Amino acid sequence: MSIIVETHDGLRPGALALMMERFSPTHDITRVDQQPKMAALPQWIRSLSQPRPAAGGLGMAQHADAVAGDAAEGGRLTSD
Repeated sequence: MSIIVETHDGLRPGALALMMERFSPTHDITRVDQQPKMAALPQWIRSLSQPRPAAGGLGMAQHADAVAGDAAEGGRLTSD
């Protein structure tokens, strides 16, 4: 049986290291680092008029950049 676990050290620092420490004695672990899913939006899209985001929210361009940044920080563990 294989299990895929995705961690977000940007939200919980040390989560990946802790999981690897706890599971490595009893599991074979393969770490697969995720690559960004998308590049930053082209400037012509960023310059389009956008509705203002809700308080504390992100506009379309900021959200896309945040998703790309989170993907670069994320890591995955798989266990066989």
